[in-house]
Amino acid sequence: MEWTIVYRSKADEPEAFLFQPKDTVRDRNAEKRRNRKTLNKKGEVQPSQQNRKKENPKRAPGEKYSTESYNKAITTACKKAGVPHWTVNQIRHLSATEIRKEHGLEVSQLLCGHKRASTTEIYAEADIEKAVKIAREMG
Repeated sequence: MEWTIVYRSKADEPEAFLFQPKDTVRDRNAEKRRNRKTLNKKGEVQPSQQNRKKENPKRAPGEKYSTESYNKAITTACKKAGVPHWTVNQIRHLSATEIRKEHGLEVSQLLCGHKRASTTEIYAEADIEKAVKIAREMG
């Protein structure tokens, strides 16, 4: 199944979340309708397969995804692909570490949105290779 990604214009809605569950559900349902193969002779959907969307459902797709929902989707995708499992926070840690390695602790702290450098030090691992290189140079 192909997924349609809806990109939002930052000028139109600068505070809107880029990926929203309500958009995903809407696009997935539209794709299912387009690919439906059980049409009657007139090319219409059978009455039993008509859109049964409730007007005011108790639980409707929201404005944003949670870390938990991302992790659930990642777990499912990893199992399907037969690759090792990973989590959203592993990407955050890796990014913070790479930024710290290239640009220093302060930049990593700012980009991660941490108030204290000590918090960033938990996320962004120290550059051991750099320390080893300096130690060798110093003898």
